[in-house]
Amino acid sequence: RRVMGMFDLHGVRSMIASSLLRVLRPSARQINGASRLGPPFFRHQRPNFVASAAFAQLRFTGSVANAPPPLQPPAKISDHKSVSRTNAFKQALRQPTADREKILRALDALPSAQNMPVEAVARTVYEVSAQIYNHETKRLARQHPKIKALFASLVGNVSQLSEMQQTSLIWSFANLQHDDRELFEEIVETIKAKFHECQPRTVAQFIWACATVGYRDQEVFMMLRERLFVDLNNFNSKDLANIIWAFAKSDFSDEEVFDLLIREMTSVAEAGQLNGQQLVNVMCAVGPTSFASGKKFAEDMVPYIWRSLSQHSPLSLSNLLWALSRRSVYNEALFSEAAPLIINQLDKFPPQPLAMTLWAYAAAQHYDVQLLLKASQRLVPMLVRCDQQQLSMFCHAYATFFIPDRTLWNAMIPSIILHKAEFDLRGLVSVLWSLTVLDMDARLLFFSLTPLLVEFWKSSNCVAEKDKLQLFQVYLALKLSNKLDHMPLPDSIIADCEETWYRVIPNSATHSSSRFEQTVRKCLDDLHERYQSEYMDVYTIDFALPEEKIAIEVHGHLHYMSNAHKLNGSTRLKHRLLKSLGWKVVDIAYFELESFDSVASQQAYIAKLLQTARTTPLPEIPEERAYTLGRRSP
Repeated sequence: RRVMGMFDLHGVRSMIASSLLRVLRPSARQINGASRLGPPFFRHQRPNFVASAAFAQLRFTGSVANAPPPLQPPAKISDHKSVSRTNAFKQALRQPTADREKILRALDALPSAQNMPVEAVARTVYEVSAQIYNHETKRLARQHPKIKALFASLVGNVSQLSEMQQTSLIWSFANLQHDDRELFEEIVETIKAKFHECQPRTVAQFIWACATVGYRDQEVFMMLRERLFVDLNNFNSKDLANIIWAFAKSDFSDEEVFDLLIREMTSVAEAGQLNGQQLVNVMCAVGPTSFASGKKFAEDMVPYIWRSLSQHSPLSLSNLLWALSRRSVYNEALFSEAAPLIINQLDKFPPQPLAMTLWAYAAAQHYDVQLLLKASQRLVPMLVRCDQQQLSMFCHAYATFFIPDRTLWNAMIPSIILHKAEFDLRGLVSVLWSLTVLDMDARLLFFSLTPLLVEFWKSSNCVAEKDKLQLFQVYLALKLSNKLDHMPLPDSIIADCEETWYRVIPNSATHSSSRFEQTVRKCLDDLHERYQSEYMDVYTIDFALPEEKIAIEVHGHLHYMSNAHKLNGSTRLKHRLLKSLGWKVVDIAYFELESFDSVASQQAYIAKLLQTARTTPLPEIPEERAYTLGRRSP
């Protein structure tokens, strides 16, 4: 009794439930000492602690003196048939071959909302939602009349639920992506009314649910901000992971709060208290953000990811690599070690993780032949199940790696046409640019997507510069290849893209030359070549001999795969278009320059390349293929 106040919650519980009962064999007076903490103390403790204290007192005194009213457990479903129906739903989903018909039969067998206590309805909804993990089953569940009726019966009754039940309800709502604005706002207002008294777990689940369903409420995030600065130490790693994810998902721009959360998560990781799934959640949240602390956190987490590499599932690995690539954090050894782990279970990957994996490796420019081969084999039969975002990511990845796999693209193009109505402007341009990089004959696709592209262009207030630059390259490639009898793009869009190109590209040339460019410049000077640096003819040419139409391109590490001497797709497109414009392209690779041990050997190498270019005849370009529209003089 004298030291009771020195123990935290778990210490008090441990003393009552273990020491007193098993060792000291206390008297009734000693047990009553714990109850003198009073109802206010018990009211704020977890139910298992209250139960332990009450049990200890009841065992020795026969009653619970000065204790709060017993906590009521969640009301049970009114009859045993309802329980068995919910269990039947669980069993149906646990079947490895659960198909659409089995799931629908299980949903049909769920108990009716009529004559069920509100607590039982909330529990049923939660148990159903907790068994659902894939998008198709979620879609079937949220569209089913039984689920809709269960949710509808909760409208106006949310305040009757306990805090834990409200937390479970809002999680179920978000997990199923249920569409009932009235019910969700009722849950939100109920929790907001007692926000500062809620348990940290309730706060974290509440914020996560709001972000998941796309509910934007500035007041909620301001309340969370106040709570975090006062009560951060009481949130565990799982709560913090959910909150960070919600911040990123909701685009809540508060760098001070974000930095606070990241510092806390870094401390948790350093203490070894961050498990694999929480690390995945935080990394996926940090990936899309632009805050400097997010990139620093991603860099700091690389050693933790490396040490636990074999403990992550392939799906978790794909998420982690995607997050690292989003923050431009690349570790060649990590990507190399992860590839075999992913390949071994690639045949089990659904479309979204497969798209994220390929996008991550493409963004890092990490070329793994076995991964790409396996991914192509896996991708072809599943293309009919891919959505527009996944198709766009696949196109970008294979264009970056420059893999013109005819079998793959013959299956990809019909899928793109099938889902064309789902694409946004960014996705349409990305797909067209990817096919242009690979020099695929996609006239049918181009004519199919152009009307949608024009419609988006007219309705958009501000088209991104990147989209204009890529679309101009698409137009230029089609114009120079003479594959189209007429250009379906309106002149106004072409002129807009062209104006952006000639405004951005000349200014994007680096004013400070790399050491490889400086080496080439010195060699050209010693060879007495009459060159012009940063010469502009549609593209910016590193060193040009205009009279001979020779373009000398010096390529550093960024133009190649990070782990292979293979040019990336965008560089290959530049070479092809320069050749179509009448230039003879001389490619000087950084690794070739590094292989020579003297300046004289470097000069000889460059002189040989120039001699080869001079003896190669200039390509003949028919007049109808010449690029003349708005052509700027060098």
